[in-house]
Amino acid sequence: MSKLVNSFFSGIVRFRYATLVGALLVFLASLLPLKNLYILQSQEMWLPDADNVLAEFNDIREWFGPNQYLIIGMSAADEAHPVYNPKTLTAIKEITQFLDGHELVVKVNSLSNHQYMESGSGSLWLRDTVTDDDYHRDTATLSEEIHAHIAADPLSRPAIINQDENTARISALITYRKDDVMQHVQITNDLEAFIKEKGYQQQGIHFEFSGFPYIAAKTTLNNMKDQSTLLPALLVLLVILLRIFLGRWAYTWIPVVLALMTTVISLGFIGLMGYPLTMVNASLPLIIIAISVVDAVHLINHFNGNLKAGNDARQSAINTGIALWRPCWFTSLTTILGFISLSVSNMLPVKQYGYASAFAILIAYVLSVTLLIAWLSFIRKPANPNRVTRQLPGLINRVVEFAIKNYRMVLVVTVLVVAVFASFATQVKADANYLHFFRANSPVATGNHFFDQNFEGANSLEFALDSGKEDGTLEPDFLQRAYEFQTRISALDHAGNAQSLLNHLLNLKRIFTGHAGLPESLQETAQYLFFYASNDPIEDLSDLRSFDGRYFRVSLPVKNTDASDMKKLLNQVDGLSQGEFSDLNITVSGDLYLQHKTEYYIQANLVQSFSVALGTIIVCLLIVFRSVKTGLLSLIPSLTPLIIASGLMAVFNVYLDFGTMIVAAITIGIAVDDTIHIINDYTSARKSGMEIRDAIKKAIDHAGLAVMLTSIILLLAFIVMSFSSFMPNVYFGVFSAVIIIGALVSNLLFLPAILIGTEKSQNTKQMTNEILES
Repeated sequence: MSKLVNSFFSGIVRFRYATLVGALLVFLASLLPLKNLYILQSQEMWLPDADNVLAEFNDIREWFGPNQYLIIGMSAADEAHPVYNPKTLTAIKEITQFLDGHELVVKVNSLSNHQYMESGSGSLWLRDTVTDDDYHRDTATLSEEIHAHIAADPLSRPAIINQDENTARISALITYRKDDVMQHVQITNDLEAFIKEKGYQQQGIHFEFSGFPYIAAKTTLNNMKDQSTLLPALLVLLVILLRIFLGRWAYTWIPVVLALMTTVISLGFIGLMGYPLTMVNASLPLIIIAISVVDAVHLINHFNGNLKAGNDARQSAINTGIALWRPCWFTSLTTILGFISLSVSNMLPVKQYGYASAFAILIAYVLSVTLLIAWLSFIRKPANPNRVTRQLPGLINRVVEFAIKNYRMVLVVTVLVVAVFASFATQVKADANYLHFFRANSPVATGNHFFDQNFEGANSLEFALDSGKEDGTLEPDFLQRAYEFQTRISALDHAGNAQSLLNHLLNLKRIFTGHAGLPESLQETAQYLFFYASNDPIEDLSDLRSFDGRYFRVSLPVKNTDASDMKKLLNQVDGLSQGEFSDLNITVSGDLYLQHKTEYYIQANLVQSFSVALGTIIVCLLIVFRSVKTGLLSLIPSLTPLIIASGLMAVFNVYLDFGTMIVAAITIGIAVDDTIHIINDYTSARKSGMEIRDAIKKAIDHAGLAVMLTSIILLLAFIVMSFSSFMPNVYFGVFSAVIIIGALVSNLLFLPAILIGTEKSQNTKQMTNEILES
């Protein structure tokens, strides 16, 4: 094996130009699949195809059409009446016309196209709530007349205006295009550009936005913005750090080039496999760049030591490859295992993220032992330590000396700290609420709060009630049962007043007869709907029943709430649907319902992926060190920061979501890397006959500086992620940074204490056995 390894690295150095050209060709080839990359953001993508909830979601869309609304709230606070004034009404009319003419909009509901009903002599008329003349009238008179029309129509509030009539609402139903988030970006950008062009905000009109299309668009735009700002920032900081720590520009550029090549090749792999770019893998370039540099730093540090020892560049490069290919492979392997463990997830974006990340780490390793070794063979002069790198070894050695001298105290304190945080870690909860994806002062968060306060929420649960036969939804018995169900769910906590065809039928009967209640016969129901349709209404009610009249739609507005309250609400809904109203064969769905179902998969996948990562890494460590004891000991410093980070999540009330659920599985593979380097040098020193203290010091002298540098680089990358506008990336960055810091402290403080403690314990046990035998 040693001859094969020696021949390999000798060949890399001998044919170094060919190696560089080969790497360049691979890089260029990876550019071709980049054209296949596309962005995907939807609630459906998080659920497995086999999940019945997804099938029901598609059924409801098939029966009633698309159900995703872009919602705009607006008012002019400087007017005597914020809505019923010519300025605001004109803005509402113009925005409604703009949306109504947009290719992506199915229909628009607003004050400017709203109609109220009048009846007389057995006939029904639909009247425009706001006429063309109203846009030029006196505000006081205008306000009184519109208020009278709104008061006479119970359907108008909160559909187009809030209860206090000081805020208007425009709802645009967006056409459904599977897996096409860019349509949401397009309509959002077009609307914002139109509002800006008209100068409404300069006129004193205030706007708020919400709805799934808006949220999906802002999620995508925020991720795109992060990539355009955070990635360059990371690269600049990385160059500065590498120049400071490595001491030469020749050493600085190659890790950066290697990281960029790895990133591009990995994106090419994503394009080649047909994977989409999602909110999960949006941060992948940042992570790849940071991790790609880690092995490069260890290799450069070892190479520089060879040059200082008097070897020439070629031999130093060969020696470096021979010495570090194995530990670098196993550190890469543990990281790969951490990522690949995500492939057990049944959430497709997470599974794809695991495959793509694992491939990236493999490419980074291959480039490190080929391209990097070839590049290093050209560097003839070693870098001399600068002020920073001269001081770091002294600091590291003082920490290690402290751990060795006070190993009992270090062990006791660490165990106590871990026990405290472990108790908190059990309280971490999953919550896929989209509001957690945005900062509290973001337009999405403020918009959602606005609609919760004024319009009973911006989201809804969708129900399909099955009458069991064609046109069965118009029969009185069915309508009565549907009314009872609608009344019950409207009374639930965090829910608003449910809307359906029932609301229109109740209003029609009131207008026609002056009496409250539902139609008492199929003929009466048909008569009301005929008179309504004969007026060529703007709102045709076609999306409230299926085409064949079998299925009946009920929409329940729900205010934003945390996962526990939402779970309670949905449990109550399920109880009613499956119990008292089981005869209606109710299907529950909607984006809000899919979001809740996603939380189940987040929790389940966290356990699965971490268990797989932990199990495979343990096996890997046992193979690396060929010792159960050493393998398990090397895992302890890596698990310690994970437990502390999990406890901190609970302390600061941070939920498990798409970002935080993958932290544990990924970072355990990263955290164990430096431990492998230290223990690899430690076991070699012990085998050579060194005492335990001297062996620890030698291992730290050899690997400590590189461990410190790689930890700082990883820490930097994760800190950069914390400046993201997308909160899952922020939390991923923050808690990954905590784990990296914890792993560094564990490796320099806790690991030496563990090694001393276990050796002392083993020696004591051996002495006791010898005494007993004598």
